[in-house]
Amino acid sequence: MAETKTSAQRAALFGAPLSWIAIFGAILGATGIIPLIYYMEGGAVFPLATALLPLTGLVLGPFAGAVAGLIGGIIGLFINPAAFSTGALGILDGWILPPLAAGLVANRKWYYLVPLWIVFSVMFMFIPYAWPGPAGGFPAFDPNMWQAIVWVAFGGLLWTVVLGYKHLNLWLRSDSPVKIFIAVWFTTWIAREIGHLLGWVWYDIWYVFPPSLNIWIGIFAVWWQASIFYTVAAIIGTAILRGLKKSGLKKIPRAVW
Repeated sequence: MAETKTSAQRAALFGAPLSWIAIFGAILGATGIIPLIYYMEGGAVFPLATALLPLTGLVLGPFAGAVAGLIGGIIGLFINPAAFSTGALGILDGWILPPLAAGLVANRKWYYLVPLWIVFSVMFMFIPYAWPGPAGGFPAFDPNMWQAIVWVAFGGLLWTVVLGYKHLNLWLRSDSPVKIFIAVWFTTWIAREIGHLLGWVWYDIWYVFPPSLNIWIGIFAVWWQASIFYTVAAIIGTAILRGLKKSGLKKIPRAVW
């Protein structure tokens, strides 16, 4: 019995069984071929995995969830490159950061995300339009970019601080399906958009996007696209988390069930 227990303990990473990490990685990779929404500006699609990635951090914990996201991202990149508008760079912002961010918020470690929000917001504001700017072959900086940032950046930062401070941690572990739904919805907002900011920087560099088009996308497209992700994630996440709470399975450290 002692040897079996030791073997089981070794077959884990950040407290999560390797089998769970592998399974979630495979699920993310497989759902990476299922389109959920097409980019309004063209160039790629948002797959179903986009809605499941933050949930992975809630089920496996932040660090094991990030590893599963990495596995899923590598699989997805090979089987559906259309979901990766910036190639392998998209694995970092779209597949690793969301489960990591969701897991940190769920464990009241939201303050680690605040510097990332600030840094990514500044990058989004100034790269590549102000630096390197026209000298690097990019359009000139447009001060009205602030309009796009309000929806993407400051909203997520607000929920990170206001709800991450206390409420999300408790609601995610609640027995109330309504509280779980609301918590998963807002946690997905935080987790997805912090990566989306960085991804938008890659996208602007990759496709030499005009700033004015970014403004229109930020105002008229991002909010309703994102709402679909959050709602799909909340529906699936509520069902999965409630099921795991009742399953009797051994709880993973830093998981919310």
